[in-house]
Amino acid sequence: MRFRKNLLILALTLLTVAGVPVFLLALPASQPFGMMLDVDYITTGPYEGNYLVTNEPGATLIVSPELEVLWRCELPRPFVHESEVLPNGNIMIADTGAHRVIEVDINDPTNIVWEWNAKNPDHINWTQLAIQEGWSDRARTYLSRQNVRDWSHLNDFEYINGSKYGRDYDSILISLRNLDLVIEVNYTETREVTWFYGEPKNHQILYEQHNPDRRDNGNTIICDSENHRIIEVDYDTKDVVWEFHLDFPNGQLRWARDCDDIGNGTYLITDSNNARVLLIGRDNKTILREYGNAWLVQPYESDYYEINGHSYVITGDPIVTSITIMDFETGMLVAHLGHPFLTNFVRYFGILVNVYYVFMLGVAYRRSEEQGFVNRLKDPAVYRELIHVVMVYFIVVFLATLFAYLAESGLHNIIDDIVANQ
Repeated sequence: MRFRKNLLILALTLLTVAGVPVFLLALPASQPFGMMLDVDYITTGPYEGNYLVTNEPGATLIVSPELEVLWRCELPRPFVHESEVLPNGNIMIADTGAHRVIEVDINDPTNIVWEWNAKNPDHINWTQLAIQEGWSDRARTYLSRQNVRDWSHLNDFEYINGSKYGRDYDSILISLRNLDLVIEVNYTETREVTWFYGEPKNHQILYEQHNPDRRDNGNTIICDSENHRIIEVDYDTKDVVWEFHLDFPNGQLRWARDCDDIGNGTYLITDSNNARVLLIGRDNKTILREYGNAWLVQPYESDYYEINGHSYVITGDPIVTSITIMDFETGMLVAHLGHPFLTNFVRYFGILVNVYYVFMLGVAYRRSEEQGFVNRLKDPAVYRELIHVVMVYFIVVFLATLFAYLAESGLHNIIDDIVANQ
């Protein structure tokens, strides 16, 4: 029996080793992206029908449904969070590593045609703004220490068409996560601040927020991530006019990263560390539908699209490492574009481990001197191996849930630090 056990361990070890080049080398090499954060389906222009992928920590890409790279922008310090096709056809990118938002020429990805940099005193005078607004000493101290690693963590922007709100200029709404601040700047050479919400290190207002979006009524939706809520802020008064959070039995919002008003009184919320995307009713604040289940691990940003008469939710998930497309009406998985090689390798390894424990369960069962099936299962030796089998099974099946707890415990900060220091 010991010989067979050792032989099984050897075989499982060889299979694990053999899986490494397949899952972690061959499959990643077969696709142009890995840890993508934002995925947008392009609906207009010369790249219509393709996908704009913001790949952390790599490049910003436009890929076809067959994953052919059609456009690529590499940055000197690769740490990007968000990208968007502008009305003029250019690509705007949240260049987190360089604390800036840049507009890149669609015809020449090396040509930056517009930039706003949080560390450039010609773009923003933090001292002046802090004095003007009466910000605390703690806020001013943090603003003055720009040598702090990942100082701003600029994680999002949104282009705002000014004519939609009766203005003669456009603007860019920018999220500075580590400053607990959302700021709006003029999308011209002047770059002056036109609006802001928050105060650095004042967590009563915002706490490490994500993805501010301007609604049609002029108000701003913000994912106040570490405060476990989503808020809507009045543009003029800066009052919170709407707030959403979750309680038992639906769990708490854990690191909500995106909330989109998709019409008909519904919002699409990406609840990252709970490994799910939620459709909620704005007025009654109830969950209408949940997306994700077993195929999302840590979704970063999700969007609603109507394509060829069908409705979809398309999600970027840096751990799944493939574009996840789900049916809007049913919540079911439609397709993975690319290979979820990281999660599949963990599942593969878990299955191999469980083969061992199933073998040990069989050995313990045969050796048991108890009479009858139920009595044998109650045998401590059998019961122990049965527990092992069940535990590993649930780890494999609920991998997303396991990772969600790890992420909530600070794994996302570890990942950010690794990427920021590359």
